Formats: sequence, structure tokens, C-alpha cells
Amino acid sequence: MSDGDDEGTLTALHFLRHIDLVSLRFEFVNLRQSRDRKRLERIDPQSPAFVVAHLPPQHIAEQTFELGTQGSPPAAPVPSRQSGPSRLAFRLQDGVPSLDLRLESLLGWGSDGPLVQSRVADTRSEAEIAAGGPTAVETAIEAPYRLFLSPDSGSAWFAHTTPRTSDAAQDARTELWHARLVATPAARQPGAGPGVRAVWSPDYGAEAGAIPGDAFDTPLRHHYTDIVNLTHRSDLDSQPIPAQNLALSALGVWLDLEGPARPGPDSVGLRHWTQRTTFGQDTLSVTEERGFLLPTGHPASLVEVSERVFLRPGGERRADENESFGAYLGHRRFIRIATPFIDYGGDWRLPFRSLRLLDLTTPPLSHADTHAPFWVETGDPAVRFLFRGRASDWAGADVDLEFAAMFVPDGTSETDLAAAFRTYGGDPAHLIDMRGQAVTVTATADAAGNLNARVELLDLALAAAGRESDERRAAGTAPFSPVADSMRARLPLLRDFVPDPDNANRFRLADVSAADNPAGIFLARADQDEPAIALDFGHARIGSLALPNMEVAGVSLTHGPFGDGEALSGGALDPHSYFIADGAHQALLLGGLPLTDLIEPGGTDPAKLPSLTLTTATDDEAEGRVLALYWQTAALRENDDGTLAFRPGTDASLRLDAVARSGPDGESGFVTAVELDDYRLSMQVLPGMGIELVFDSTRYRAGPGRPPEYDMGLTDIRMHGLILEVVEFLASASAVSLDKKMEGSGFAFTVKAKSDRLEFAGSWAGEDEENPRYPDKKKDIIAYGPFWFYNVGVSLQAAIFFERKPVEFTFALASPAKPFMITSAAGIWGGAGSFAITLDTRGLVKLAFSIAVGAVRAIEIGGAKGRIMATVGFLITYDARDTGVGYTFIVTFSGGVKISEAIKVSVSFVLELVPVDENEFRGFEGEAKVSIKLKIAFFTFAFSFRFEMFIPGPTRSRAPLARAGTPMAFESVMSREDWSAYRGAFAA
Repeated sequence: MSDGDDEGTLTALHFLRHIDLVSLRFEFVNLRQSRDRKRLERIDPQSPAFVVAHLPPQHIAEQTFELGTQGSPPAAPVPSRQSGPSRLAFRLQDGVPSLDLRLESLLGWGSDGPLVQSRVADTRSEAEIAAGGPTAVETAIEAPYRLFLSPDSGSAWFAHTTPRTSDAAQDARTELWHARLVATPAARQPGAGPGVRAVWSPDYGAEAGAIPGDAFDTPLRHHYTDIVNLTHRSDLDSQPIPAQNLALSALGVWLDLEGPARPGPDSVGLRHWTQRTTFGQDTLSVTEERGFLLPTGHPASLVEVSERVFLRPGGERRADENESFGAYLGHRRFIRIATPFIDYGGDWRLPFRSLRLLDLTTPPLSHADTHAPFWVETGDPAVRFLFRGRASDWAGADVDLEFAAMFVPDGTSETDLAAAFRTYGGDPAHLIDMRGQAVTVTATADAAGNLNARVELLDLALAAAGRESDERRAAGTAPFSPVADSMRARLPLLRDFVPDPDNANRFRLADVSAADNPAGIFLARADQDEPAIALDFGHARIGSLALPNMEVAGVSLTHGPFGDGEALSGGALDPHSYFIADGAHQALLLGGLPLTDLIEPGGTDPAKLPSLTLTTATDDEAEGRVLALYWQTAALRENDDGTLAFRPGTDASLRLDAVARSGPDGESGFVTAVELDDYRLSMQVLPGMGIELVFDSTRYRAGPGRPPEYDMGLTDIRMHGLILEVVEFLASASAVSLDKKMEGSGFAFTVKAKSDRLEFAGSWAGEDEENPRYPDKKKDIIAYGPFWFYNVGVSLQAAIFFERKPVEFTFALASPAKPFMITSAAGIWGGAGSFAITLDTRGLVKLAFSIAVGAVRAIEIGGAKGRIMATVGFLITYDARDTGVGYTFIVTFSGGVKISEAIKVSVSFVLELVPVDENEFRGFEGEAKVSIKLKIAFFTFAFSFRFEMFIPGPTRSRAPLARAGTPMAFESVMSREDWSAYRGAFAA
């Protein structure tokens, strides 16, 4: 068959040969048929002449399905698309005027024939490629679908000009005609084959996932732009793809391509492409797309494998050759790690220096859209794949971690990259469980030995930070770098101070080498809304004398945990940001004075701030850890909360030393020492009544297995206001001199260590010399006019508790056990009483006073002399903690007779009554006691008996005793033994 014009000019010629299935349409340019119709002659001798051989479509693109899922392959017929025709173009050599028109001549494409290949140029610019594909007189092979290939300059086509049939007499077979690409002799190298370039695609330049035109999609189609750029673009040092086999036929193409020859530049995402096609249908297609793991930055490849598998219609792989199967094209994707090891070059933003991935490939991915950053998910149903890694911390120790990651294709736009950062950071998977591994998280000169730099990582929140510019990006590295957004860490150096459940917080890393970081801060608190680590020095270790508990806002290489980062960085110390200002772990002095109110803001010298460091020590050849705290300050200021005032002297200072030692078997010991110098405590008992305690140097030392050592250093007690006036009044009516008392305290204090407190107490009373005004009276009697005063004195008691409790002060005028008493020198009437008030640093704790009135009458019967007495009184108590008021009525009758020096008889009756149910007055109940005592010479006989009494009220009958009582028991203020002693002292 032929086509021509009216003048007989031959423009096209069709050849069909059934024996070897030749199906070619030849098109001629600047050539015409000779008069004898046996040759082709050049029309214009000065212009090139071309012979173009058009072949049938060479490739069929087939819809693939996902392998390794629960889904089945698509039902037959499988959707497919056929490529357009391909062409091989040849130019008639210059100077050759004509060409034989026989098929054998037209197929003479060898390098020594008159026809030479007409190809697209080996390389073109991006604009030239985008402008269009090969011209009509250039070789263009559409295989695969919508991708046009052209041989490189070192390749040629070879085709048999005549059918090739076997010599067998029977079952003779003829080889299918085909045109095969071969290397030219001049370009051929040992072991090297021909090369081919992808010169154009209608989809060139289209973004992945947005291919225009035909909606039919194949896995390879989204890589056409990269394939063309790698093999044909002039500014990218493009290289041809080695073609192990490329043959064209009437039944389709054979392809065996492996390329590119070497990885392209970073601007091209495709690393590798493998294509194997038989009779125009793909059997294997593999693409390897360059990318990176987010956030770690490891270079990786997204590998997509499309392969033909034999399956039953239900989707199971072939098991029995006798069953019916279909050969479907399925695909699977997985991630391959290109560079498993990354050294991050000493980036302080990471808690480790390098990271090696232990998983080099993933199982098949579940994600379908791979054209933008995506989470690496596997399985059905899909779950995040956890990459296993082994990091090297700043001391060189191994740290294991597992993390989920996103795959970011190379060449991802800045907009999509920023969106990927947000997606990763907003997903819970960015939080990596570190399982409490010990990690040295910062670079130091002695990273292996500086235990301050070690933390126990509980979790690590990784993020990705974009690089400033691609110019600073080394070849093959990610356009981003990982950073530790924050980390939840436990501080081992606090283990002896803080229980494990509380010894953790979320921190961020800081640059220890920065010029504005002289203290070497490497951890700073990240979440200000999260409760800080309360560095509690514990009531069982130091007691209420000094509790300088700190909020841990970070960790310094030189100072250990700290509470005020600005102070360590050169700013002024703010006690409210350094010490715990309130709550259960409040920093206190004397159990109730907030330390934040006693420390002057200021002090810019980091060396004078609290320092907590961790070191190792060897004791008896066993290695342990020693946590040492040292802090000393003279920046104390006056504080007055209305009840207790702290007034530092000119040489006031506070010093704290604490050492915790942990042994190799986990046992620990703790020794603390506190020293508070030159201070005064002013206590207001009641308005107009006050006492001031003056201290020289208070020292306290405690440790395991031994009693505490203490020296209160109390040098003076000064009274003022009404207390001083009372004492002066009493002194003016007696022979007791108060000169010493005015200059100093005159108190003889005793200190006792009990199981839960330190107690120190002192009292003042009259001197021991005889009273010259009334020499016949006892020496503890003060006479004033017609009255006699017994047991007059002032006492002061204080308790410093080992538990977390404010210091308590108790001031008393006499006491319930030994009250002051007043009697008339001439009459029979008299009275007694006591007063006591207890305060702590928060205010009033307890108030108690008692008062009684009665009569005393001397008796004389024969030679016997004695005295009888009757009193009525009450005791009132008030407890501020439960705002309860209690009172008790006391009635006493007593008497005694002295018959001789050897015989004495005494009798007493005591009735104590308390109200029953104050809210609904039911009456009084109580107990009466009768005691009789007889003394004869050296022998004493005594007996007593008790009985209960109830006096009903006006409204109700007596309630059961189980429901009776007052808001506060009598024994809560004073014991019955004390009251009996008081009563007996008055009655004697």
C-alpha cells in the first residue's frame, strides 16, 4: 500500500509481512519515487531527506492494585490505556542521492548503511523540553505510556531485513520481527550496552498528584518529570539510562532499563528507576524516590514496586497450576534508609550527638497518597511504624529509642514542608518514650564525669527546624534538622531530696557555650504551667529551723538545680522565683517565716547563689554518689507579720550545708548543718505585751543514726509593755532585785531533745534569800500591803519541731499546776489563778486562764492547830485551731490538823463539773473525790474514793454519758493530776 500525490510523489508506504509480523508504515521527507518505482530519490539535493518508520503502539499501561492488603484485584477486564504509535526516524546520509525502495533496504539501519538515526539532541534546556517533544523527523518511542524515549548518540537500531525461520523440517518457527537498540561500535565499551534518554512527556512539569489530562494513573507516571530531567536536561549533568534490552515489535516493546547511571542532583527526587516490560505489558517497575525522615533528617527512599503476580479471582496467590488465575499488576511501597548513620555535628539542641537507625527497610506501607509528606504507616489496619535507633549521647554512651516518623519527598515546597512540621508537632506521636534511660544531654569538658549533666529521660518531644538556606545545606542532607522541642526528665542528683514520682519535669535544652550563659545552664523549665520540681529538704532531716526549699527551674553545670535562671545568667536574685514561696513545700525559717520575705532581692554574683552539685566518691573501695548543697547569704532583711518579727543584726547571715550520700546498694545517708547568726525574734503576746529573744548564733546539725546536735545561742530575753510593768510592780513590793533582769534576761534556760521537737524553757521567780520584811514567811512569798502573793513568776517555753510545723512560743504567768495565790494577812478571803498564751508564727494557738475565790480559816482545838478552806473557781480554755471554748467548774473543801509534830491529819473534797451538751443544756456532770491522809511519825496512811454526780438542767433529763461532753476535753488543756496539784497547793 502506498500514498502519493497526483504527480506520483511517494509520501508513505505500508509494509505488512505475515510470516514475522512486520507492520510498518514508512513516511518519506524530501524523497520521491523514481520513474521505475524501484528507488527513492532526493527531491532537493541541498536539504536533508528522512525515512521515518512508524510502529504500532508499544505499551499498555494497566491499572495496579495494592498488594499485601485485604483488598482483591480489580475485576476483569482491568482498566488500561494504550500508548500512541512510536517512530524510528532516519536521515539519508549527505551526498547519497537515492535509496533502494525494497523493504530490505528500508530496514538497513546499521551504522554502515545509507540511513543514519535521526534523534532528539542528547540534552535540552528545561524551557526547550517544556516547549514540546520530538519533531516529526526525530525518533520518539512512547514506552512506557506517555513517556517518550530516544536513543543516545552512542546507540543504533538493528533489525533483520528478512524473516528468520528455523531449519527444522517440521514445526518450523519464524522469529518475530523486531528492532533492537544496540551500542555503536565506536561507542561500545566492554560490558556496556546502549543508552536511552527520556526526552519528553505530556505530563512534564506537572506537580505530583496533579497530573492533567487523562485521569488514568500509574505509579510511574508521577516520576516522568524526574526521569526526563535526569536523562535529558542540559543543566543537570544528565546521563542516559543503560538499556539492557530495548526492542520494538508489532506486539509491543521489550524493556529492561536500569537507571539512572548515578544519582542526580538534590533538585531531582528520583534516585533510581527499573523497568521491565514484555510484549508491551509491564512485569516489573521499581521507582526509588529520594526523601528524608522527619524529624531525624535521615536520607531515605520511598521504594515503589509494581510487579505482575498470579492470583485467584479472590486475591490469593497461585497454589495449584490447574486452577484459573489472572496475572495482575500489583504494587507495594516501603521505605529504604539510604544513610542509617547521622552525626549531628555537636548541635546543642539535641540530647545526643549522633543517631544510627537499626531498621534499614520497613514492611509494606499502608498509605496510598505518597506525593506529599506522609506518616510512615504499615499493616492493615494502618499503624505508625516505629523506627528503632541507637543514639550516642554527649558522653559517648548508647541510648535506644523508637520513634514514628514522616517521609518527606525531596523537593517538597516550603509551604508543604511547613505544613509537615505542624502536622508532626501536633501529633502525639512526636513524643518519644525514652523509658527513663540515663543520658548525658549536653556537651561539657568532662561529659563522662560531670553527673550534673546526666538526666533520666522519660520522654523526648522532637521537632524539626528548617535550615536557613539551601546554600548552607550539604549535598544529600535534609532541608531541616531535628531539635529537642522539650523533654520530660528525672534528675538523678535530686533523688535523695525528691521522691521519684515528683522528681520530674519538662525541660528544654539551652546552649552552654553561649556568651550570655556564664553559669552553663543546659536545662531550663519548658512548661511554666506544669508544677515545678519542689526541692524539699524535708522535715525529718532539717526540722523547722530552716527549710530553704527551691523550685527547680533548670540545671546548671556549675550550680546544679536552680530556681532563678536570670540570676545565674547575671541578673539579680529574686527570692520569689528561686525559693518556693507558698504551698506544701514553702521555704521557711523557724517553721513559719517565709524565706522569700527574708531575703533581699539582688546579689548578681552566681557564686553566691545556692549551689547543688553531684559527684562520685569511693568509700571502702565502693563507689557511691555524693550530693552536696552549699548556700550562704548575708542579704537578710527585717520582716514583721504582726505576730512574730524577724530582725537581722548587722552581722546577720544564714548558712546551709547538706550532704547526701548514696552507696552502691542503694542505701543513703544524710547530714545537714544550719547556722543562723545575729538575729532577734520579737513576739507580741497581746497588745501592749511583748517579748524579744536575742540570738547570737544558732547552730543545728543532724544525721542518720545519731541524735541532733544543737546550740540555740540565746543570749537575752527582753520584756516590754505590760509584762515588764507587772514584773517591775512585783519587784518593787518585794526584796527581789530586777537590776540584772533589766540588763539581761536572768533566765536559766534548759533545752531538751524529744522525739519530734527541740524544747527550750526558762522561768523567772524570786531570789532564794530570806525576805527581810517578813522573815517568818516562806521565802517565795511576796508581801504587798495586807496581801501575800505566792508562786509569782513568769515562764517562757519554745518548741522547734522536727516535722514541718511552725515554732511555738508559750508565755505564762504562773501555771495551772502551780498558780499564783493571793491571801489576806488578816481576813479569811483569798483567791488564785494563772494565765498562759501559746502562739506560733501564724498567730494565736491556745489561750488558758483560771481563777478561784474562797475562804481560809485557822482553827485551834486544844493543842491541835489547823486550817480549813473552801473555794469555788473555773478554768477556761480557747483553742484557735478548732475555735472551741471549754470550761470546768471546781468546788473544793479541805482542811488539816496538826495534833503534834508527829501526827497530822488532812481531809479534802473536790468536785469537778462540766456542762452536758452545751447546745441543748442538759445540766452538769462530774466527779467527786474524797481523800483522807493520816501521818504518824514516819508512817503515812492515805485512802480516797470517787463517785459520779449529775445535776440536771431545767429542760431535759440526763442524756447518756456516751453523748455528753464539751467541745474540748478538760485534759486537752491540763491533766487532772495538774489540776489536783493546783487545788492542793491552794488548799494546803
